[in-house]
Amino acid sequence: MGAGVALSLGLARDAFAAEPSPILIDPLDPRAEGEGPGLVGDPLLALAFVLALGLLAAGVAAVFVRLTRRR
Repeated sequence: MGAGVALSLGLARDAFAAEPSPILIDPLDPRAEGEGPGLVGDPLLALAFVLALGLLAAGVAAVFVRLTRRR
């Protein structure tokens, strides 16, 4: 157990060495201050692809069931 604690503390040494002061962001950084990176790409196009993929999967499943049903 002592070895596990020592290993954990050894792996976390960078966290203990971190300074609490904020990091200055490069002025050329495209992110807005205080916000995340935001959406990248076209979310509506991605949604359309997901819906089309779902409809395709449902169609393939329906055809498979129709072709493999017992007569």
